[in-house]
Amino acid sequence: MHCAMSGAVITWGGYLNIAPGHVTELLLPVQGRVRMEAAMRHRAMYKGTTPPWKETYRKRCVERLKSNRSRLLDKFRQVGERVNAGAGGSFLVQEVMEEEWKAMQLQSSSLPSLWQKDSISQAFGVLQDTEELVTLDDIKQELLLEEQAMVQEIESIIQFENDCLDSVVGLNGNEVVCPVCNRNYLTVTSCFVLCQCGVYINCKSHGMNMEKLQALLEANISAHASCCNELPVFSVGLGSEGMSSMFMSCSVCDAVAIII
Repeated sequence: MHCAMSGAVITWGGYLNIAPGHVTELLLPVQGRVRMEAAMRHRAMYKGTTPPWKETYRKRCVERLKSNRSRLLDKFRQVGERVNAGAGGSFLVQEVMEEEWKAMQLQSSSLPSLWQKDSISQAFGVLQDTEELVTLDDIKQELLLEEQAMVQEIESIIQFENDCLDSVVGLNGNEVVCPVCNRNYLTVTSCFVLCQCGVYINCKSHGMNMEKLQALLEANISAHASCCNELPVFSVGLGSEGMSSMFMSCSVCDAVAIII
């Protein structure tokens, strides 16, 4: 039989026996290890994984950003050229993150300490936890990429609209090319719209003029271009009252609009 003694621990043939007076002395380091392992497990929950609030905040920010697409499109249309971005090269990202930050603060009381700040800007300024800071920055970078894709799409829409308008509006701005034949200029009076190709529309009840017709064409072309990249087709047919009307239609998205 093999016997070995070391302090409070006596081993007999591979079995562990603890001297009675040294139980507490042995338990203290064991308890310390348990606490340390628990802390390590807690840290591991967040290291290399997504904090519980991140995915919710990220999704809400992306959804809010996408819902502002039409607003950004209108902004580009009003300016008529490339809109200057705000701080950090962003148009809406900072605003979107601030709005969702405040919305989530109101809806949840179990968020981590960084959410006690009144704004996302304050959190970025005082945040000490590197992992939380990286998490917020990851969300911001994702939103910036999403916004950049939106801007590129909007710029394509604006260019497409301009190309469409160039095909129906004369160079001097006071003439409108017939959108039906794309060859001749329309003759527009308060009573009728006429083209050499055979287009004749009685518009006495509309009080039509060149500016009004041009505005109607621009509005309908822009509305269509915002949701479809196909060129619309213009034609003349009978309207609901049995009178000749000018229609704009698209075979791709099935859109139909009455111009006059």
